[in-house]
Amino acid sequence: KDNIDPVPYETLFNQKTIAPLAYENDTLWLLLPSMFWYEHVNENYINLMQIRYEDTLKLDVQMQVNNPERLVPPMLFISLLENAYKYGATSLHDCRLIVKLSDENDRLHFMIENTLLTDQEMASKKRGGLGLENLAKRLKLVYPEKHSLEFGIQGNVYRAVVEIL
Repeated sequence: KDNIDPVPYETLFNQKTIAPLAYENDTLWLLLPSMFWYEHVNENYINLMQIRYEDTLKLDVQMQVNNPERLVPPMLFISLLENAYKYGATSLHDCRLIVKLSDENDRLHFMIENTLLTDQEMASKKRGGLGLENLAKRLKLVYPEKHSLEFGIQGNVYRAVVEIL
């Protein structure tokens, strides 16, 4: 026991959240409710964030799936969720995060909205990652001519919307 090195947090986190997607499902597609569960309502990630920001974060997660047999690629929207926490969650003041997923009339609609950190808080954050760029590329490859991705800031709120036909 004395010779065992502690497992880094990142390794433990990835094994608990990513491994079920990569190894248990053995597929490139997941049923929509499963994908949403792993990415956004995953108790390991969401609960961790709720504990970290319990006094300040107001979280609203809504899922209305009419076609539970709809298949989607795993981890499709994860970069949007990660960005929402990175640039919107804080323990210094009230903040909110809204995540909505619905499918109607063969159209998948995903929306994520979060309050933004203050300019002073944002100064310490690294910007210019590849998350949104990679999401746009994946959507173009998997759903050519059958998707839209819109995102932007209005006031102190960031909003991203993905629609897939």
